[in-house]
Formats: sequence, C-alpha cells, structure tokens
Amino acid sequence: MTLTNRLTIPWMSTPFSNTFEKRFRNARTITSADFSYIDRFKYFQLRSFNTFLGYEWKTGTATSWQFKPFNFEYTLFRPDSLFFETIKDFPLLLYTYNNGLIIGANLAVNHNFNPYGRRHVNLLRVNLEESGTLVGSILRGQTSSGKGLSTLYRYLKIDADYRHIMQFRQSSLHMRLFGGYGHAFPTLSRQGQVTLPFFKSYVAGGPNSMRGWQIRKLGVGSNISFDTTLDGRLNDKYADVQLEANLEYRFRMFQFFGFWMRGAVFTDIGNIWFRNDLSGQLPRAGFNPSRIIKDIAIASGFGMRADFSYFLLRFDLGFPLKDPRYGPHNTGNPKAESFYSPRDDGWFVPGVWRKPVFQFAIGYPF
Repeated sequence: MTLTNRLTIPWMSTPFSNTFEKRFRNARTITSADFSYIDRFKYFQLRSFNTFLGYEWKTGTATSWQFKPFNFEYTLFRPDSLFFETIKDFPLLLYTYNNGLIIGANLAVNHNFNPYGRRHVNLLRVNLEESGTLVGSILRGQTSSGKGLSTLYRYLKIDADYRHIMQFRQSSLHMRLFGGYGHAFPTLSRQGQVTLPFFKSYVAGGPNSMRGWQIRKLGVGSNISFDTTLDGRLNDKYADVQLEANLEYRFRMFQFFGFWMRGAVFTDIGNIWFRNDLSGQLPRAGFNPSRIIKDIAIASGFGMRADFSYFLLRFDLGFPLKDPRYGPHNTGNPKAESFYSPRDDGWFVPGVWRKPVFQFAIGYPF
C-alpha cells in the first residue's frame, strides 16, 4: 500500500534573486510526502515515510535537472516469527534488514544528445545521492545506540543510465547500459563493513531487469549462500554495485480490435555485487574486476505486448543462458551440490537454461 501527496509550485521558490531564476526554463518547486506499507506474511512488516523539498528546471532544450536539497526518509522494519528463525542460521541478513533513517540530498540530470533526431535517440541520466555525510559528521555523537540518530545511514550513491534508440519503419532497436555504485560508511551504532540500506540497494531480476530470473533472485555475484541457507526460503538479494546491459528489438505483429499486438526479442546481461565479500563471509559476492566475465549473467528471450495506446500489457519469457552461481566449486553438502556444474562459467546449465521465467508487467522495461 502506498499513499502519495505531491505539491508543485510553477516557479522556483528560493532566496535567490529573480535574475538567477530567469536563467532557467520551466523552473518549478516540488514538495512531496509519501507513506508505504509492506507486509510479507510471517517474515516482516515494513513501513516507510518520505518527504522532500526539490526543484526542477531546464538549462536548454536537451537538458533537465532535479535537485532535492532536503530529503528525509524513515523506514521501520518489524521482523516476524519466520524472520527470527531465519537469522539464527543466517545472521548476515542483519547487514541488510534493519531500521533506517536517511537525511541527505539528491541531484539528477537528464540529457538528450540529439533532441531533434527522429531515427536515432541518445539519452543519458545520471543520479547522485547522499545521506548523512553532513549531518552524520556534525552530530556524530548522536549516531550511537540509543541516541536520536542511531538509525542514520551514511552513504554516497551514484548511477548512470544510457539509452540508444534506433527507429525503423515498423520496428525499433533499443539498447541500454546501466551502472551503479554505492559506498556506505560506518557510524557509532553501525561498525565494521556496512552495506547500503536494502531499500536503497541495487536488485536484479524481474520484468524490468534481468528477465531470466524473478525479481531480487539474481546474484549476489556468483555466491550461493542466499540460495542454500534455509533451503532458500528468504533469498531476496540486495547489493552495493550493479552493472547491466540490455538489447531489445521491438516490432509490430498484427492488429486486434484496432489495437496493435507487438513482439520483441531481447538479451539482458548483468549482475549485482557487494563492494567486498564482508570479511570473507560471502565468497565470490564482492565486486572484483578480474571476475566480471565469470560473474556476469546472461538471459535471452522473447515477448508479446498488447498496445492499447494509453497503456501497454507486456508478457516476456526469459531463458537464463548463463547463471554464474553454477560451477565446479559447489561441492561439500547436498544444498551446494544442487548448484554444481562441470564448467566454471555457468553457460547452458542442464535443467536450468531451458526453463524460461515468465514476466508480466505494464509498460516497457526501459
């Protein structure tokens, strides 16, 4: 459940002069307050509240900006009975699932390299986000356990999304490159190697990412701990680093009662990682440039889309052609051996790659 209240003022409400504001196009001020509630039966309840003050403007036809000088988020995590049973055998989950307070700022820029192009479109979005870098430094003593900022997260996060679109007469080719990196810092109440809060972490899988896996089921790296502990009952995966590339060819098929049925073939390449392997507790889960080729996952497939003009229904089948979790090192116990493969790259694992994953969504993936 999500409730959203958003107020837009059609000018930039700042203490700066009108001359400064007139340099921008379509300047406006935005305030928002959001509340959401998630209940994962017998595992946890998650309540979150977010409010921010932000500005949007354009510096030309091709470039738009969004700046949130104040962003406040509070997430309340309440574990339930099955979660308590899970962490007894898998205490590393406490790195990810806990209460979180975010006080920081965001900056995003969108640029169209050829805004008047019809056949070729090149889009770039860069997002920079921080929490606690200023507040956590000034009020460091308040970040200890029991203090007002004990749940504050301190981190820096940056990601970039580049898209290239080639339009043809009755079809189009869409290419996307995405890279994201987050670096979390310890506080007095969170010591050692810390990760991004799970509600700010990167995830892979699902209808808008690596479509050969269900949402949050790919990764982390080529580690299998999340899949084998407790028979994989709580194997949602979150991480600090993500690399992904997508290629999709879209084409018309036929008209149905005046609406177009469209088809697509696609390939998704990528994975998620932690910044490190958490002191050796999660081998092959940390980002290591020398292992990228082995850790990369690849899915390919096809889909159909019912285009009703005002919205689009999408049905995709994704085949996991390369799953890096499978390899010859997975021996020693029955759970690990279920991920055994004689090859160390995870290509065409018998009994795996021929089982497609069905994805349903509204709208295009990118």
